[in-house]
Amino acid sequence: MSTSASLQSVDTWRKVLAYTYIQPLEEGRCVTPKIQVAEDAKKLVEETIRSYDSTMSFKPPPCKGDFDPCNGRWIICELSMVNFQSELLYVDRILDTTRPQPSPGLSTADLDMQTASHRHQQLALMDSIFLYTQLIPNANLDQGIAANEWAKQYAMLKNFHNLMDSWPGPKPDYWHRGAERDLTPYAAMDGAQWERLLAEYYVQSVYGVLRCPPSLPHQLCS
Repeated sequence: MSTSASLQSVDTWRKVLAYTYIQPLEEGRCVTPKIQVAEDAKKLVEETIRSYDSTMSFKPPPCKGDFDPCNGRWIICELSMVNFQSELLYVDRILDTTRPQPSPGLSTADLDMQTASHRHQQLALMDSIFLYTQLIPNANLDQGIAANEWAKQYAMLKNFHNLMDSWPGPKPDYWHRGAERDLTPYAAMDGAQWERLLAEYYVQSVYGVLRCPPSLPHQLCS
């Protein structure tokens, strides 16, 4: 799909979410930039529908009952965490500098075995960041790196730090602060500063690979 293959603006994605409210363009009406965004969003949705099922209706059946805002927060949280984990898995495969490398004295079978063992260790470390082993977070609970309690989140941030420690490039000042020093009593000051430092390094590293802003953990209460 030519439209969906390119990057879309935030305004376009907002209109995608409001697709069912987009009215047909009246003949002869002047197309303003705002209307053009709506038309781009409409085209994006309909091209996507056609790619999956050419017989599918563009208009979903009306929703019965009132929409619970909590459901919206759960959906946003789940999508954010799923995207965050997927991007982290992908980027770590590219940036991890500790993965085994071919060498003259290493057979192909030994390299494959070492690579599989190393990847297993990386995935185990990643699981400890999220506290679940599948790409489906708990829809009713903030956990892992998105935990509300600093003591719980801090443990996951240390695992996050350990994972990114093998990534290339210069690390920020105080990179190892939270790993070498117990910041449990200092959530509001040193803890928040270290968390932001990790987040900034992660965002910059992922952007260098994907060339677009990364997804970040989202809490139900935020």
